[in-house]
Amino acid sequence: MRIHELLQMAVDQGASDLIITVGSPPVLRRNGTLVRLEGQRMAPADTDGLLQQLLLEGHRDTFARTGEISLSYSVFGTGRFRIQAFRQRGTVTLIARTIPTAVQSAIQLGIPDSAVRLALSASGLVIVAGPPGSGRTTTLASMVDTINSQREAHVLTLEDPIEFLHRHSRSLVNQREVGTDCPSFGAGLRAAIHQTVDVIAVGEMDPESVPLMLTAAGSGILVLTSALARDVREVLGQMATAFEPHQQERACRLLADNLRGVVCQQLVPRSGGDGMVAAFEVFVVESAARELIRTMRLDEVSRLLDGGGGGDSVPMRDALAALAAAGKISESDFHARCVALQAH
Repeated sequence: MRIHELLQMAVDQGASDLIITVGSPPVLRRNGTLVRLEGQRMAPADTDGLLQQLLLEGHRDTFARTGEISLSYSVFGTGRFRIQAFRQRGTVTLIARTIPTAVQSAIQLGIPDSAVRLALSASGLVIVAGPPGSGRTTTLASMVDTINSQREAHVLTLEDPIEFLHRHSRSLVNQREVGTDCPSFGAGLRAAIHQTVDVIAVGEMDPESVPLMLTAAGSGILVLTSALARDVREVLGQMATAFEPHQQERACRLLADNLRGVVCQQLVPRSGGDGMVAAFEVFVVESAARELIRTMRLDEVSRLLDGGGGGDSVPMRDALAALAAAGKISESDFHARCVALQAH
């Protein structure tokens, strides 16, 4: 069995992911549902052999040393993929996520105008948040594309791995891959501050990078990043706890001064079962929210947003209601998601 044949099958069947693991035939994720392909269950030698077809010598050394690897992979005529491989119970599991050949526009993705305006801020910090598989990387790439098409700027991305490829347009876009072009997000950020950049897009927020992103945002650079978080409260908590306890008061002051907004998203089954649609909560930091963050009253920020937020802010409940009213999601999914919001 050839890995390219399986990747082509994933593309032909409109799958978002291909999952290959021992004890099961290959599995596709389509519209959020797992679909097992016909065929024999994978043996340890099968999954290891499929992975070896993807890896270069340096990748093999990394996988042998760490037991996991993340990389981007292209197949001419088929597409691009984000590959995640890891060992479990001594065997190899391989996951390939399909990457669209072109960056989708904000209109195509349904990104609200208020979120687009955040992406076009002159400076500060903008965070895209959501659970795993919610499309955060796609939204971040669309924001970079918006900047690239509407603003003259030097844009630098830090990614692990590089997924979407950006061509120079009105902006210059340089893309650095962690592990290949720089050793870590933090190292890339330290260097970027001195590389005459106007915009930095950081693929994933981690504790090492948070203070550096706030420093960059405070120096007049626009910083876009992605956070694995369900809502604004979690995002703010992650930002604060990236600092030592005795530094968290200062961290909240920096956050209040430099955070422009947070976009939280989730994917909901499209009405009729044809794919998924994104719901976007938009939190735009204005004077009332800024004061709450500055004084470390982070829980009250969520209540402010749930109450309507004011200005350009859009609570998730309202975003879901708009999708339901437009017939894009079912009433049952709307109510189920609202119940989940209240439970959280």
